[in-house]
Amino acid sequence: MSKELKILPPAVYRLARYLLDVGLIEAVSRHPAVFHAVPVSEGQDSYLAHQRSQLNMLFSGLPNRAPVESSEAYHIAFLEGREPIFARVAQDLQKAAQGAKFIVLGLPIGVSQELLLEQRNAVARGVPVYIIVQEYTPENQETIRSWQTQGLTVRVGTPVGFHLLLVDDTISYLMYYEEIDKTKRYAVRIVHKAIHAEFEKIFDSHWKKAKRL
Repeated sequence: MSKELKILPPAVYRLARYLLDVGLIEAVSRHPAVFHAVPVSEGQDSYLAHQRSQLNMLFSGLPNRAPVESSEAYHIAFLEGREPIFARVAQDLQKAAQGAKFIVLGLPIGVSQELLLEQRNAVARGVPVYIIVQEYTPENQETIRSWQTQGLTVRVGTPVGFHLLLVDDTISYLMYYEEIDKTKRYAVRIVHKAIHAEFEKIFDSHWKKAKRL
């Protein structure tokens, strides 16, 4: 496999370990290492269970709060796919009045044109947009620099394993990406002030440690 993929054998084992962890393959033997794919339906169930577990682990770190008042507005929705997620974030950003704070991976392909436009529009009407990129490489430097020229405030952080998108003081997006194909995205959109406040603390702690470009 390493010869076919033109990568070192340890990299193949790392990829295989990820597929094992998320339940998409099973080990047949150890010496030599042989794997086979699980049935599609079983693999889907295992992968979704893994994603739910990762999400629960993140929420478990939030401090306990008093029960939500019945009069307090809240909403939770699950989104799948890079373009649908960006389209929904763009809609929220279009109405933003206070600001937006994003922790993103920073792939060279950037974001959708729709979201890029709403980021520029937000800055133009005086709504600040702060972005922490988890990766800063020769391949994405041009993209990141273009964000700066459009008025976005950008810093470089360290990998955290997920995306966090905050709009105003209520809307939060928690987004995961696949290690093998980082363009594949899964997100939960949460409308809730108390949860947003906790996510904002996470962003602010990373912002303080992030480096200026």
